[in-house]
Amino acid sequence: MRDALSPLQMAKWRAFRKIQPDQMDRVCDILKKGFAAVANSMGAKFDEDDFEPVEDKKRPPPVTRPLTAAEIGVVPNGNSNR
Repeated sequence: MRDALSPLQMAKWRAFRKIQPDQMDRVCDILKKGFAAVANSMGAKFDEDDFEPVEDKKRPPPVTRPLTAAEIGVVPNGNSNR
């Protein structure tokens, strides 16, 4: 998102989010605190920051190759089987 916005637009967006937070962020914060409270009551040592999502490692792009005639659906006589 930072790549799509200018620095001024990004600053305005951050200021807006401070005034008007996202409802889903609020729900996630409540759930993190609840999970931490339940885990701590069962003897585990968790902080609500332990439940932050971790970004997946970027996967390499799939290898592209030309499709074979069988994959396209062409039968040996040259007609399509569709």
